[in-house]
Amino acid sequence: MNGIREILNEKVGRPAASNRGLDYTVGKITGIDEQNDSCSVIYLNKDGQKQSADNVSVRYYGLGAMSWFPKVNDVVYIEGCDGVLTITTPCYGNYSADIRTKETLDSDTIPKSTGSTCGGSVF
Repeated sequence: MNGIREILNEKVGRPAASNRGLDYTVGKITGIDEQNDSCSVIYLNKDGQKQSADNVSVRYYGLGAMSWFPKVNDVVYIEGCDGVLTITTPCYGNYSADIRTKETLDSDTIPKSTGSTCGGSVF
């Protein structure tokens, strides 16, 4: 019985509880280099102290996200793995209050035929 408990603890319990080297933090952009897809940032390290880093790469998630690149003074999420930092996304304190409330409907969708509920034209 002890053998099974030790095996489960070794194979399941300890790996789940260990840190796999990933750290997440929030930082502020202090400089940008869009040609090299990198930025300079000030961030809080895992000890809670301010630290600066240069040439931090910006992660792109595909063609839809290519239009986003941080600007100076933007607050961003930073992922760290084995000492290598990567800017992952912009950081919004409260997306619903800060972003969604400012979005407006610029046009209305009108169906192509009477009684139709799908399809239509945007005016």
